[in-house]
Formats: sequence, C-alpha cells, structure tokens
Amino acid sequence: MAADLDPFLNAALHMAELARPVARRIWQQPGRADFKPDGSMVTRADLEIEQLWRGFLQENFPGHGIWGEEFGGDQAAEGWTWVLDPIDGTRHFGMGLPGFSTLISLCRDGEPVLGVMDLPLCGACYSGAHGAPSLLNGQVLQVSGLDSLAAAQAAIANHDAFPDANAAVYEALRGTVRISAFDAGSPAYGALAHGKLDLAINGTDLEGFDICALVPIVEGAGGAMTGWAGEPLSLASAGGIIATSSQALHEEALDLIASALQPGLSD
Repeated sequence: MAADLDPFLNAALHMAELARPVARRIWQQPGRADFKPDGSMVTRADLEIEQLWRGFLQENFPGHGIWGEEFGGDQAAEGWTWVLDPIDGTRHFGMGLPGFSTLISLCRDGEPVLGVMDLPLCGACYSGAHGAPSLLNGQVLQVSGLDSLAAAQAAIANHDAFPDANAAVYEALRGTVRISAFDAGSPAYGALAHGKLDLAINGTDLEGFDICALVPIVEGAGGAMTGWAGEPLSLASAGGIIATSSQALHEEALDLIASALQPGLSD
C-alpha cells in the first residue's frame, strides 16, 4: 500500500466500525422508511451515520472535502475528498431486506484511491487502496479471471435501472451470460472481487457516492471497472457502471453493451 494512504484507510475502517451498530440497531427496529421529495427512500440510519462520519472527518481531517449522499458538500476536483454513502441500498434497508452496505471512499484530485464497503448484518468488510491488494476482513481477494461472457456468472441490477433504450442492455446481458442474480446492489462488486461471480453491472441511476468506493476494491483484486462506454470512473461519474473479472471479459461486455444500445452498428 502507498504509505500516504495508511492513515486514511485506517480511518475509513474505523468509520465502518462506527456505523455498524447504528445500521444494525435501526434495521432491527419496527417502522417504515420515509421518502425524499424526489420519491427516493431515506431512513434514520442514512442520516445518523452520515452525521457520525462527518463529525469524525471534520475532527480528524479538517482540510479534506466531504461529499455525502444525504447532506451534499464538496465535490472538489482537486485535493482530498471523502465520498460517503451511509446506506447504499436504502430500498432494501427500508423494506427490511438485508442487501445493503455502507460505502466510504477517498478521492485524490477526483480519482478514487481508497474504498471501504461494509455489510453490517453479516460482518463482511471489503477494502481496497491503490498499491495494495483488496481485502475481505483481512483476507486477500482475487477475481476469478474468467474471460468468456457466455460462461460468466453475473449480477445484474434492478430492471427499473435500465429504462427506455437501456432495457436492451439488460436483456442482452441476461440472455448471454451463463447465470444471473438480480438487484444485488453494491455487495455484488465485493462478490466479484472475491471471485464468486464474474460480472456486475448497474444501470444509469447511479451517482459518484454509489460508485467511488467500489472502484479500488474491484481493481485491487485484479478486476476491471468502468462506465458503460469504457470510461474511467471518478468523483464526477454518474450513470451506468460495469465490473468484470478480466480485461478480455470487460471488452466483450462493453462490445455487447454498445451493440445493444446501437444495434445498427453490428449489422
């Protein structure tokens, strides 16, 4: 690991530990989630955890920017910026389902250089940092290395995240891979880093706080991760993302996406 990231990774892991009992406590309580003006869900865990994290960061790294899903902040293109998603998978959390995580990332000049994804209910904590192998609870992770789309085990996001013309991408992938799981959310990217599956894809409804923490985890396990057009992912990224277990598989999947979106080009 690059030495300059050591204290930041330790801080991010500590933040995951701080959030874990809060997420568990609120998830186990009765009651239903609230809704934001845009119609998306929000829970008390989203708000409490982000406030907890912000307090920790402001005390320990006062010169760093902070951008969080619930309270916004600084999307600085230069310097250090912490990117926070206190509950990724709020629909699952708010409806009493277990498929959620907490996401913490640190970007340097807009590039994700460190990511932590914690699954509070099962005690699985994934981490990745530039210059170091990705880990699951201290265990080194390695992608499967599979290079054939037809043989791939894939996690494909919720169908509603593939609206209009993007639905062709959903159908093309589902019809090509060996087997699929659906609406797995961010934990799918940890499973990919762990070699449990070979491809993970999300539709066009993502923002940077959904994306940044996943990139170092996937790449540090030997995987490839980009936007749908093959573009690198950054603090400013939004829209569809895809991660795969090898560069060859990535290129095949990107070709399939391009053909699905513009079918005339393959004629």
